[in-house]
Amino acid sequence: MADVPPILKRLVDRLKLQGMEDAAARNFAVNILTKSGSMSEGRLTPLGKVKQAKGDHGRAQDRAAARMGVDPNKLTYNARTNHATARVRGRDNKFL
Repeated sequence: MADVPPILKRLVDRLKLQGMEDAAARNFAVNILTKSGSMSEGRLTPLGKVKQAKGDHGRAQDRAAARMGVDPNKLTYNARTNHATARVRGRDNKFL
């Protein structure tokens, strides 16, 4: 497949690492991105282009911010785990 969007390639690679076959991982990834509104008819939608431009770092921060109800800029990204966590200071656990 020519011109595979990086957001699709990343998801396919993660699914393959979890043990999925190549074709099944690609179909599943396309289905996930289509349901989320990031892809339509095999191409990125405007929303998908925005998400792709954010990269792994931005998408992880957005997911965590939505889950925690905080500003994405107050989160720290861990590339090894592809997760963002809250930065805290002192014993009061207030966000920086």
